[in-house]
Amino acid sequence: ARSISILALGEVAGTAAAIIGAFSLLGASIIGTITDGLFDGTVTPMISTFFLGSLGALIIIVVTERGRLFGDT
Repeated sequence: ARSISILALGEVAGTAAAIIGAFSLLGASIIGTITDGLFDGTVTPMISTFFLGSLGALIIIVVTERGRLFGDT
């Protein structure tokens, strides 16, 4: 999906891909740092991060689809 979205950028598609990758890496490193800081010898911080990430993705899908997800359209 990412490659299709930057297809319209033409000559600057490589730059756009690099910027998207850099922001993805930045976000992942921030989340990883927070999870590492919460580490207490158990898997609870990692499981909590997985749960919150999944919940966030589900909320984004529900909001963006606006009821079309399981509709007949």
